[in-house]
Amino acid sequence: MKKLFLTLIFLFFIYFLLQAVFYYFGPGHTVEYNAAGFEVKEVYINKQKEEKQSYNFTIKTNENKFYLQIFKDYENEKKVIKDIKSTQTSDMLCIIPVFINDEILTDVMCLKNNVIYNYADLNHSNKELEEFYSSLNITKSEDDLNNQESRNNVILYKNNFQPNYYLSIDTYKGFVYANATKKMLYSKNIFTNDVYDNYLSTYVNEYYVTVNYDEQYGYSKIYVYDIVTGKEEIITLAKNIEKNTYIQGIYNNSLYLFDRSSKKQYEINTETMTVLEVGNVSTGIKIYKNGTFERVSAHECANNDILFEEKGLDNDNYLFLASTGGKQTGYTYYYQKQNNSYRIYRVNNVNKEQYTYLFNTKYLDQIKIVNEYIFFIDNNYLRYYSDYTGIRTLAYNSELTFNQNIKYQIIYQK
Repeated sequence: MKKLFLTLIFLFFIYFLLQAVFYYFGPGHTVEYNAAGFEVKEVYINKQKEEKQSYNFTIKTNENKFYLQIFKDYENEKKVIKDIKSTQTSDMLCIIPVFINDEILTDVMCLKNNVIYNYADLNHSNKELEEFYSSLNITKSEDDLNNQESRNNVILYKNNFQPNYYLSIDTYKGFVYANATKKMLYSKNIFTNDVYDNYLSTYVNEYYVTVNYDEQYGYSKIYVYDIVTGKEEIITLAKNIEKNTYIQGIYNNSLYLFDRSSKKQYEINTETMTVLEVGNVSTGIKIYKNGTFERVSAHECANNDILFEEKGLDNDNYLFLASTGGKQTGYTYYYQKQNNSYRIYRVNNVNKEQYTYLFNTKYLDQIKIVNEYIFFIDNNYLRYYSDYTGIRTLAYNSELTFNQNIKYQIIYQK
């Protein structure tokens, strides 16, 4: 009998152990429930290949649906929305979910013509909406410009620096860089003279890659700087590249250059710290287009700037900008041209029929997306948006709108 009892105890232990393993390391869950009169479908994505750990929600009442994705880790907790505050105006339904522990993770979201607008972006002339917002007593932190670090015309707003992120911005003599741990700006001067058109300088993941513009007769070296560790590498070229060389694009860890004079293409691999000739008149030039490489004429690349391309599908009046994440998590971003600026929108990859308006910017090619954050230039400010933070200001550079050649990079590393 004692042996049977111990066997049962052991089996119960194995059962609960397997339950715990499945709970924490399983693929997630799907539950449906009611919160304040709204039907909620909650899908938790966990430990799935090519997907980011997150919760997807469909919040429904009558004919209205809100699609929401959050990246908060509730450790597989179910029914994490505990309440939904709402108000109906003449033309919008506005809601704000309240999560467990009374957490507020979004702004008030207002649905109009199947587009979600955050309260912060609305014209605050609607009395009913203003009274509703005031009644919420939301104490979310705002854009904080008080704690600053300054170097080489760049100002870093420390309190808006998110954990595990790294920032680098071009200067006329090299670049400055910072990380969210120390929140201090460091400068790296590479060039003796100011360089206003750094056409052969760019970022490849965590690396700043450049020639030395002080050289007068072509460029004999490639300089590679790690903006995370500060490590430097110098790659000596077998033959100088000429000053009429241009950047064709970036793929994975490599930067591709085309020398018009020699009609040769070079691949600079920042992982192996090597430079290889990968294209010429005989072989053609490698061009990356929409997920694959193809060969084009070297003469065509010499006569025109032939660049790498990555296009997605436009959707009616929304033009494709970028896509991140997997099929069940992450976002796809679109834009609409409006006068001299661009309106930026986002859809959840799992529910692409509903748009969320994010912000306006004049500089479409200066947008970067890292995880749930989207970074953009607004006048001379580098700002970012996420659902949790709203729009925050990360840095200021008085030259950003004056000189469109200035680049920046954002890196996330734990």
